[in-house]
Formats: sequence, C-alpha cells, structure tokens
Amino acid sequence: MSYEEFINSYGFKHASRLVMRQFPWIKKITIDKDNYNEYKYIYFVELHIDPNIFSETVENAGIQTQTKNWFYPFANLSFIFSNISDKEGQIYSDDIEDIFEKVKNTEAIPSKINLQRKVKVHGYYLI
Repeated sequence: MSYEEFINSYGFKHASRLVMRQFPWIKKITIDKDNYNEYKYIYFVELHIDPNIFSETVENAGIQTQTKNWFYPFANLSFIFSNISDKEGQIYSDDIEDIFEKVKNTEAIPSKINLQRKVKVHGYYLI
C-alpha cells in the first residue's frame, strides 16, 4: 500500500475519527511521508494536539513553559505537561494504539482498504 493509499484508506480515516472522538484534544493524525516505508510491519503516526483542551480535560495537567515554542515531536505527554507521569502518558499512547489495532483486526472492513500494519504513536506535536 502506497503512502497516498494509506492516508486515503477507509481504515486509517475510520480509526483516526475514533481516536479524535475519544480524545478531543487530538486535532490531527498524520504519518511521516519520508519514513513511511522504513519499517515493514509498523506505521508510525504523529498526533497533533491542542494543549489547552488537554489541560481542561485532564485534571492538574498544566503545560510546561519550556515546551510552548517547541517544533519537534514529544515522545510522551509527560514531556509536555506537568503532573503527568511517564506511565500516565504511556497509557494514553497505548489506548490510542489499541483503537488502531481494533480497527485493523475488525472483519467489518475488507483487508484491502483496512490498515495492513500495526500502528504505533511516534510523537506528539503541539498546535
């Protein structure tokens, strides 16, 4: 499956909508086109998040001041928000990956238009 086929596939679009519905602070899900074919069995997605909505949604999750003008992806939400532990940040990533995995494994979507690899969270970008 080519990059264009992947981002236009029903499986990716459906899983992305489910993720953004469950986590309203995620505003966009992308995949790095340059590294798309680097790994044979995994897609790495990048999540573009609104830190203000996250802070409103999660109690005591204030944004760390040194991250406000950062342009590179954060590996974990704990790097962005104070009072979020590495473990808590990983739980969010795991939940997002589980949604993609459930969509990938569903029989309701034909395999030709569904996700064909495992999806992992590569990083979080601030919008």
